[in-house]
Amino acid sequence: MIRIARTLRRNGGGSRPAAPRIEPHDPGSRARLRLVAGLRASVLGIAFALSGPAVGQAQQLQSVEIDDYLGKPSTSKLGDCLAGQSDDCGPGAGGAARSFSRSELCDLKIADEAACPAKLGKTRSMRTGERSRLLIVEDEAEAAMPLPSIDVEILFASGADVPLDRSSGEIAALAEAVADARFAGSRFVVIGHTDAAGSEAFNQELSTRRAAAVRDRLMGLTGAEEARFIVAGRGESDLKNPADPLAAGNRRVQIVVLK
Repeated sequence: MIRIARTLRRNGGGSRPAAPRIEPHDPGSRARLRLVAGLRASVLGIAFALSGPAVGQAQQLQSVEIDDYLGKPSTSKLGDCLAGQSDDCGPGAGGAARSFSRSELCDLKIADEAACPAKLGKTRSMRTGERSRLLIVEDEAEAAMPLPSIDVEILFASGADVPLDRSSGEIAALAEAVADARFAGSRFVVIGHTDAAGSEAFNQELSTRRAAAVRDRLMGLTGAEEARFIVAGRGESDLKNPADPLAAGNRRVQIVVLK
C-alpha cells in the first residue's frame, strides 16, 4: 500500500501545496513508487504550466484533452486513401482499377454469407406498408455503392505465390492500413490479380494463392484474426492496363474495405 501525504509550504503572503511525499508501507513496492513518482511529476508539471505568475491567486484547473499532450493517433497514407481523405497512397499503390460494391462481391461469390444479407426485396412481405418498401430500396441502394478500395503492386516471381523481399515495404504499409483505428470494425477483401500470361485457369488459381499469401503476411504483422479477411482471385479478368496485358502493373493485390 502507498500513501501520499501533502503539506502546505509558505511562500510570501500565500501558501501552496508542497510536493507530495510518498510513504511506502510495502517493502516490495519499488515499481509502484516509480509509477506514482512519474505520474506525480506529470501532474505537477501540467498544473504549474497552467498556473499564472501571481502568487497566492486562486487558480481553476481546466479540463485538458489528453490528445493535446500525447498527440493524435497516427495514420498511414494507405489508410488515408482507403478512408477517402487523400489521393496520395504512397509508393506502389493507387486507386483501384475496378471498384466493387457489396452487391457485386456477393454476386461474384467473393463475399461470404455473413457479408451478404438476404435480398429483402424478393422475400419480405409488403403487408407492413410503404415504409417497408422504402427501407428495402434504401438497403439495395446502399449495397450498390462502391466500397473503398486500392490497388497495391506486390512483386512475385513468375508463377510463384511468395511475395519477393522487394515488396516488404508495400506489405508493411498495407499492414499499417489494416491496423488503422478507422477500420477497427471493418473486414478486408484481399483480391489477387495477374497479367495475361498463362491460361485463364492457371491465372485464376495463382491469383487466389497470391491473395492468400498477402493475407497471411498481414495477419502476421498486425495480429488480426483470419475472420477479418476474405481472400479471392480474379486472375486476368480485371487488367489494370488492358493495352498491355503482360504489363507488371496488372500483377497486383487489391484491398476492399467491407464495412
